[in-house]
Amino acid sequence: MSQFLGALEVLDRSGHALHRVRIERLPFRIGRALDNDLVLDDVHVSPHHAEVRDERGLVLADLGSTNGCLVGPTRTAQVELFGRTEFRLGHTQLRFRSIDETLAPTQIDPIANSRTQSLNRVRWAMPIVALALALFASDVWLASNEEQTAAKILSGTLPSLLVLLLWSLSWALVNRVIAHRFNYLGHLSVVTVGALASTLSDDLLGVLGFAFSIDDALASAATLIGAAIVAGVIFGHLRLISRGSSKRLWVPSTAMGLAFLAVTQLPDSAGDDFSTEPSLGLSLHTPSWALGKAQDADDFFSEANDLVDAVDEAAVEE
Repeated sequence: MSQFLGALEVLDRSGHALHRVRIERLPFRIGRALDNDLVLDDVHVSPHHAEVRDERGLVLADLGSTNGCLVGPTRTAQVELFGRTEFRLGHTQLRFRSIDETLAPTQIDPIANSRTQSLNRVRWAMPIVALALALFASDVWLASNEEQTAAKILSGTLPSLLVLLLWSLSWALVNRVIAHRFNYLGHLSVVTVGALASTLSDDLLGVLGFAFSIDDALASAATLIGAAIVAGVIFGHLRLISRGSSKRLWVPSTAMGLAFLAVTQLPDSAGDDFSTEPSLGLSLHTPSWALGKAQDADDFFSEANDLVDAVDEAAVEE
């Protein structure tokens, strides 16, 4: 009749169990030959390398192998097995775990009820993406001074969608490598929500700037909001990957937001050269939205004439 006496684990380089075998009868033989209880596919392990036996307690005994049994750097003919005992046969690291091992307390899963995880569902991801596409399409339509067709609007929208899809794929691949989960829809939802927030904030600030003639004053607010959105998106991606505390995830997320803020303060390499192509942005607002005091026509033309005179004088001097 078999009796559970413990378990042997084959470990990877990080100490994680790749394979676990129950020890239920003695002797329990280990080696490269197929008639062993635990078969190791390692050319540095002998066909019948060692066995677990009872000698007033479980021990691992070497069976005259070529490379012996090692505990750390020390070669030994016998290893006492109790609690958690690690040893090496050939190039294979193994760990014995006894039946009376004291287990660590069960930890609460911080993402078991995570709202971020709920984004990894079709019912959430698809409406978010559809809403983003509608908003992108409306921005393309409003920002153009030409007659628009469905094909033109679609061609202006698809690049943004492609960026979101590829960005999500890169994070999903990282998620797969680190956490063994793909979570593609979750990452797509996170970055799409960020894109929605960025687009909506830009549109809102544009309306406010037009209404109160305070475009310059809102530039700093736009930068700060952009940094906060970047930090939020990075946090969402990390939350889908990591099972750590959410408080710790805010540290790298905030660092990325600050890095974005620093980059936006660098001088514009493109410069402010004159362009013959009109750039309307989302400036096609109705006059009734202008709530602040605007410049009257007389002042405008007076400043324009002064500017023309200044340009003429500069041209004469050159």
